Amino acid sequence: MSNIKSLPELFVEDPPRGPRHRPLPPLLTATEPGTWAHDTMSRRIREEILARIFRENTFFSGAVLDRLKQLDRELAEPTAHRLRPLEEPPPGGGPAPDLFTWNRRILERFHDCNWLSSPWCIAEFYFYRRVMEAVEYFSTKLDPFRKQKELGVSANTKTMDEWASRVLPLLQTPLRRSTERKHWFTHFVQIALNGNRMDLSLWPVGGETPAVDTETGVRLLVDDGERLWEYVAASMPIAEIGIIVDNAGMELFSDLLLADYLVHSGIAERVVFHTKGHPTFVSDATATDLHTMVQVLGDMPRDMPLQRLASRWARYLGDGSWRCRDDLFWAQPQAFWEMDDPLWDCIRQEVLVFVKGDANYRRLLGDRAWPLSTPFSDVVSYWPSAICALRALKAELGCGIPAEAAMRAACEDPKWMVNGRWALVQFFAQRQSDARDTL
Repeated sequence: MSNIKSLPELFVEDPPRGPRHRPLPPLLTATEPGTWAHDTMSRRIREEILARIFRENTFFSGAVLDRLKQLDRELAEPTAHRLRPLEEPPPGGGPAPDLFTWNRRILERFHDCNWLSSPWCIAEFYFYRRVMEAVEYFSTKLDPFRKQKELGVSANTKTMDEWASRVLPLLQTPLRRSTERKHWFTHFVQIALNGNRMDLSLWPVGGETPAVDTETGVRLLVDDGERLWEYVAASMPIAEIGIIVDNAGMELFSDLLLADYLVHSGIAERVVFHTKGHPTFVSDATATDLHTMVQVLGDMPRDMPLQRLASRWARYLGDGSWRCRDDLFWAQPQAFWEMDDPLWDCIRQEVLVFVKGDANYRRLLGDRAWPLSTPFSDVVSYWPSAICALRALKAELGCGIPAEAAMRAACEDPKWMVNGRWALVQFFAQRQSDARDTL
């Protein structure tokens, strides 16, 4: 946890909306060699991610290639280049609706910082926004990660169909007993947690409860699943549940399975998917990705269980049981407590929100170096509704992790904080008096 830096002159250290735990700990940066943040910003984004963009988009125009090559030159010497303001789109191109937010509310605070000395979250999200600038996304709608997303569906069609054959009988059968709802709710939350790592070993056979620690499943450091269910059972039917989505492909498929169960079981009347306002982090899902997946799977042969499952999902999208809300905020680096009021009001209307994935979790924590044992409730006390974080660890930060659990994981696995094999199910619900204070 040594990749931290205190930059009090650049940050609002006492935000009007934020964690009850004060003062806020320092932000993570990428200045310390040997950390995941340093490896990401000094090597991975250039040698793996940007290089893949070049390889998989051979049709780029000369102007697009020139802008990407300039980005490559900056990343080759990350300490020699500051994070410059984003540029206006070329004449004739569509407007960039996030330009003011980036240049005045985000980057202006870091005018003296380079790719490594800037807060890690700022620099990493900025990289993807520079890619959007290079491809003129807001006028072309060109997704440079489209090939990877398409492969994420096509390469997993067989697995998805196998899952569909298992879940469809359940999703077509009324659930009458509370014990049934709890049993299957727990399993669908586990499926959503495992996302890209899930396989059929996570599906119970004969009603038995599968072990979380399977060959492909993640290992839980914290499991607030019982408290989550107690809240859900006391609140149902819930008018609206939100899912702040992470990756497309298999992980998005797992989110849709959870959402299907929430509606089918009567737990939720409506599920809202909060998706990225533009492509980012290679595989992060946009509303287009979600609709495309449902359409592609719905076009499969009718004798496939997967096609019948996708038809259900198309009906949910058509009748309003499911909704997608793209927002540029989800593709930006601000702490979640810096959310604009209109989006905050949307979140406040949702009785429960699932926060998926590591990048969203980092922003939930403000990408700050909290002591790992800091109670989750102290950090997310600002959240205006009930919240459940489903996270496989892929970054060197966290909270709400008991010291003994962290010690055990570190002894068993030196890379436990970054390899995605360890996970958290963390839940917090405001008391009514506290909820009024967050308005």
